Amino acid sequence: MKQPKTVSAWPPSYFRLADWIGIAGLIFVEFYYLTALQLPTLITNHAREVDYANFYGVPWRILAQGHYPPTSVPFPYPPSAIAMMLPIGLLPQTTGFVIWILLQAACLWISVWCALRLSGAANWPGKWALGFIAVLCIEYPLSWDFRNHSNNVVFLTLVMLGVATRRNWLSALLLAASAGLKIYSSVFVLVFAWRREWRLVVSLLLSVLALCIVLPLVVFGPFGFAELMLGWIDEIRFTASLDGYNFGTHIITLRRGFATLLDADPSSTAVIVLWRAAESFWILLVIGYFVLAGRPHRSDGSDIARFADVCIALVAPLPLSTWLEPYHGVIMLPPYVLLLTALFRYEWSSSTRLLAAAALSGPVIANIATRRLEMRGLGFLLCVCLILVGLTAVRRASMQCPSLLVKLA
Repeated sequence: MKQPKTVSAWPPSYFRLADWIGIAGLIFVEFYYLTALQLPTLITNHAREVDYANFYGVPWRILAQGHYPPTSVPFPYPPSAIAMMLPIGLLPQTTGFVIWILLQAACLWISVWCALRLSGAANWPGKWALGFIAVLCIEYPLSWDFRNHSNNVVFLTLVMLGVATRRNWLSALLLAASAGLKIYSSVFVLVFAWRREWRLVVSLLLSVLALCIVLPLVVFGPFGFAELMLGWIDEIRFTASLDGYNFGTHIITLRRGFATLLDADPSSTAVIVLWRAAESFWILLVIGYFVLAGRPHRSDGSDIARFADVCIALVAPLPLSTWLEPYHGVIMLPPYVLLLTALFRYEWSSSTRLLAAAALSGPVIANIATRRLEMRGLGFLLCVCLILVGLTAVRRASMQCPSLLVKLA
């Protein structure tokens, strides 16, 4: 009987070379996008701080004035995020900026490592090459995040660390911190409840209460917190309005994508119908994933299946965002790591690995089909749809043989 193909038959030198290439590639990507190869002006020119300058100054202005800035300068972060950002402004601005850059760089490595670990590839030789390829899959959104010195990689790291740890209290605290920064993480409460991880759900709800309600109450006071909540609601309304749509072409919502595709007014019936239909289609796909997955019991399932569920929870809000910017696509990194590891699980069926490969083609197709910035939201929709299909196959395969792992060593 013919033995199944295994990567362990490859010479060890191949893996060492692949690891070094992956590590060098990650270092180059970080250095290139974080510095633009212009180190002197990085520190001396405050204009290059972009989003960091907002994180440094805006929360303290909000604390002093008691309200959000005018919607002509939108800052759609909840009061909990404002409170959590206040320590950034305690340092000298240049010193804080240097630390922020180092934090961004560290967070990418941590996110890749956590994704490899949760994919079951932490001990695989050549793992850093897989991590580097996954980073290349999100090169476009990552470049936006690093060049603008935003917080999406930091947000992703909070999520990945929260999922990677098995201590319920620490996991809940990290996930609650990510929810306090961006409300997208609130979907994890639903996913972990569906998975019957009740202790984590209770811990997460208590942590969210502490960080998202108690913390801003202490920082801003009851009346200040109430006023900021009303101001934040106004910010959200602005992002969902036509004025928010017209704020700039870097707001790449599905609405803008369809308006550009049809060369039509964003308020036209055709654009609205396609926009809402695409959102509804995506919601049905996400629901279909969890229906097909089957609700797990605490005593069964695999770590890979759990990670697949987390990946779906991560990308689920992306096409529904009313303030979608290119760097929000950074959250597609963990799914791409999991899909890449699936290619080397030779005990899984060929169809599973073929679907994983098809899902990995999403960024290439999106880059070709949606070169215009205004169309990138549709490119993201294509990517997450392919990710969902690929992860559906990966999850089913992991549940059928959860104890089997590819032995690469």
